[in-house]
Amino acid sequence: MTKSAEATVNSVINSAAFEEKMTQFVKGLVEAATKEIYASFEKKLDEVTKKNEGELEKLNQQIEKLTGQLKDSNNKLIEFQNNCEELEQYSRRNCLLIAGIKQSDNEETDKIVMGLASKMKIQPPVTVSDIDKSHRLPSGKIIVKFVSRNTRDAIFSKKKTAGENIFITESLTKIRESLLFECRKLKRDKKITQCWSSNGVIKIKLNDDTVVAVKNMEDVNKSVH
Repeated sequence: MTKSAEATVNSVINSAAFEEKMTQFVKGLVEAATKEIYASFEKKLDEVTKKNEGELEKLNQQIEKLTGQLKDSNNKLIEFQNNCEELEQYSRRNCLLIAGIKQSDNEETDKIVMGLASKMKIQPPVTVSDIDKSHRLPSGKIIVKFVSRNTRDAIFSKKKTAGENIFITESLTKIRESLLFECRKLKRDKKITQCWSSNGVIKIKLNDDTVVAVKNMEDVNKSVH
């Protein structure tokens, strides 16, 4: 290259116009590259997002299915527990609890029950053959199971004649005993007027004299409030 040509090239390179053009050119290249990179990134992000949305939808469907299965299993468990509780209460249908009789050494609870029935003037008289079994509970109460439901009902229907401080009640499952206990608290707080059990069913009398059979506290709260 001649000195004249070199001088011309240097003159062009060092000119403001050339610098401006190069700046614009580089800027154009950067912008084009940036757009291409952004477009590629946006496409990839869209692909990943759609994939994740699909996976999330599948996961939500699985969760919904499992939730339904869990709810169904829980309902079946509750139904099973209720059936077991019903059967337990049914097994107690011939039983009564007697409280208020002082315990003594070498006592025979069958004789105590027969003596109480005689005092209550139960007819026909209760004999040892009418009693399936009886014994003291840790609470001090006597539990007795009669052979016949009729004998049990005859005594329970005259429970108020048992004597002062002697109480005859039905033998209830823990769930029903607990429910009756809560109902007694409501009676104490004057939110109901009476509560009792009849053939294993807990009943409450509201302040307007309406009688309602209840199975749980939800039933009680609906009735009281």
